[in-house]
Amino acid sequence: MKTSFLKSILFFISLTIIVGCEEVYITETGVNNILILSDSGNRKLIGEEVSFQVNTNNGEDVSDEVMFFINDELSESLTFSSDKPGIFQIKAEYLNLEASYELEFHDGTDQVFKKRVLVEDYTGTWCGWCPRLSHAMTLAAEASEDLVFTVIHRAPTGTADPFNFTEAGPLEELINTPGYPKGFINRINRWSFPEPDNVDQVIQFTQGERPKLDFAVNSSINDSRLEIDVNVLFTDDYSDIKLVVYLQENGLVYPQTNYTSHYDGQNPIPDYVHDYTLRACLTDILGDDIPAEEARQGTIFNRDFNFELPEEIEDFNQLDLVVFVVNNEDEVINVRKAKVGEEQEFEFE
Repeated sequence: MKTSFLKSILFFISLTIIVGCEEVYITETGVNNILILSDSGNRKLIGEEVSFQVNTNNGEDVSDEVMFFINDELSESLTFSSDKPGIFQIKAEYLNLEASYELEFHDGTDQVFKKRVLVEDYTGTWCGWCPRLSHAMTLAAEASEDLVFTVIHRAPTGTADPFNFTEAGPLEELINTPGYPKGFINRINRWSFPEPDNVDQVIQFTQGERPKLDFAVNSSINDSRLEIDVNVLFTDDYSDIKLVVYLQENGLVYPQTNYTSHYDGQNPIPDYVHDYTLRACLTDILGDDIPAEEARQGTIFNRDFNFELPEEIEDFNQLDLVVFVVNNEDEVINVRKAKVGEEQEFEFE
């Protein structure tokens, strides 16, 4: 009996010691996880800076309270950059919780980019057959998100168009194709008639080899001045290339002459909405040279523009920028559209 009683006491003491020695965790109510957030993806070009934030599972920002490690070395900053390619293990500790994040820096030499295709529509509000091409563009847009459209209004002798783009003469000489409408793919390839029946021709240009240059466009409007920062990243060497920057406006309402059966056969179409309307070209319309030494593998070519917006612009909120590079045969290598006020990053694939 005494032996049994003694065993019970010893068991109770042992249990007390074991429980007393267990690690005690302190957590906040409802917090059972943390997450590392970055201001961009987990793959960055060398030299670019990445900023991190640490949130709890209930959305609270606890960045100022964490211990932050890069490759197991304590860091005093929640920003990081590398001038060499490599993979870095990012870790954050908060109370008894831990989160990790893998970040890769690369030099761009192994990268290709999203391939986009430029479609230029030469048209006029006076042109009765032009709705055929605008209808074809609608069909193409429904078939692919990788198309960028620009509409170039023209007003030959005897016609009038409130959106006439008078600076398009050199383009007309380049394509050397009379009559309207006319659509061109990547600037020099004619969209075959009848365009609504040949949408696949445009889509085919989005296929095949991916380009090795891309754009990140940032812009803002101060009063009536447009400030633009254009960056072109190269993952291969290029030479004899040119940069073109368009400013275009959407949502312009003006009657459109219509000889087609499209748009319910209305003639004119009274409240026709003219989108993608070319308003200005901030470079030479055939392009400004990009020096070969600034178009090398792994380099970023930068060009800034400060531009007084034309008085005829109706709505600053309806402005887009179209940026593209052409080769020595005037064919587009790649193109990208950016809404004015948007901040972009390169589109790696």
